[in-house]
Amino acid sequence: MKWLKRRESLHEASVSSLKAISQQKDISSRIGAPLRPPSKGLAQISPAPRSSKNLDIWRAESDFQAFWMKYHSNKIIKKNVNPIAQEIIDELEISRVEILGGRELKGAQKNISKYYSKISEDIFDFNEAAPLIFNLWLKDISGNEVSSRSVNFINDLKNEYGSSAFENLSNEFLNSLDNQGLFYTTSIKLLELTNLIQTGSSDDSNPEDASESENSNEDNEINLEKEDLTQDENSSQAESLDLEVDIDELDQEIVQTSPEGSIEEEIELGKIEQPEFKDNRNLSYKAFTRKYDEIIDAKDLVTAEEALRLRSQLDNLIKPHLTTIGKLANRLQRLLLAQQNTSWNFNLDEGSLDTSRLHRVIAEPGHPLSYKQETENKFKDTVITLLIDNSGSMRGRPITIAAICADILSRTL
Repeated sequence: MKWLKRRESLHEASVSSLKAISQQKDISSRIGAPLRPPSKGLAQISPAPRSSKNLDIWRAESDFQAFWMKYHSNKIIKKNVNPIAQEIIDELEISRVEILGGRELKGAQKNISKYYSKISEDIFDFNEAAPLIFNLWLKDISGNEVSSRSVNFINDLKNEYGSSAFENLSNEFLNSLDNQGLFYTTSIKLLELTNLIQTGSSDDSNPEDASESENSNEDNEINLEKEDLTQDENSSQAESLDLEVDIDELDQEIVQTSPEGSIEEEIELGKIEQPEFKDNRNLSYKAFTRKYDEIIDAKDLVTAEEALRLRSQLDNLIKPHLTTIGKLANRLQRLLLAQQNTSWNFNLDEGSLDTSRLHRVIAEPGHPLSYKQETENKFKDTVITLLIDNSGSMRGRPITIAAICADILSRTL
């Protein structure tokens, strides 16, 4: 329980540590799988682990992003290469900054080693993970700790592309770790020797053109980010408008269909024909395995700040329609209460006045017992479960409506 309480502040502490290590204050953060390579000025960190056992692996996510922001420069002249080659170059660069950062912070170095050991356990296809294995190879020749499984993949890498290329450039890589430009040139040489790119196929450009291209790329990235933010704002506004229209229509429907008749009539109208189901209670079902089953409390998936923000957002959506919600809640409560079996005892000396027998007071003065009392019946406790789909298809307006419905039901029940 103590660990679960600490998880709420782990994300904030991780971001603060990232800013301190990278020596950059203007870094925004959000919860999510880390990008490879990291985006400029943005850190993505997965939700904090649910046990302290995996804390070191989780901390490695912020450590490698901090090292990237500290040691990597976007002003280096780059060449146009194919996507696979570019992914390998990125992984080599990530490995370079992790090696440099590990020299200063041994704790972070251990975290990163555990992180890649865990990743290597999940690798089953060498070809899909080839760029990452280039990363592990550089760590191996620099003296960083790598797992035995990682060493096997490194040997497969050398057999696939020829061990001579890796052996010939090992010293060049180690000597250029502190020089990003020279390191990039060595990475291009490795790709050429392994035939991942053709020699001389990429366009060389002078530093001025490269810097202009880099600036234009950065401008394009900024413009794209602004467009994405604008689209998100527009979509959220559109969703809120659609939601308001739907709830307004519901308001009118509630007013028009307000129950003037008895609750019994409303129950009859609400009844639907139930299909016949076979009695399967005698059939025994056994799960194949419960080894991978996991139940996670919703409060453990978000931080306290995020929960407060979502609660405030939901309250703002519901606030203009509290009257409608009250009517719906009363109707639902009446329907639920009407399902309970109640009985009364009549002809009593005390209790509630029985209006249906008031005529006895005049017609039969000898029988003035005109009171009734409700018998105390033991009702079965009822458990109501709300199952809400939170998959990707529910993103936006659908999940908002589902959240509002869940909130109304929880307040009513």
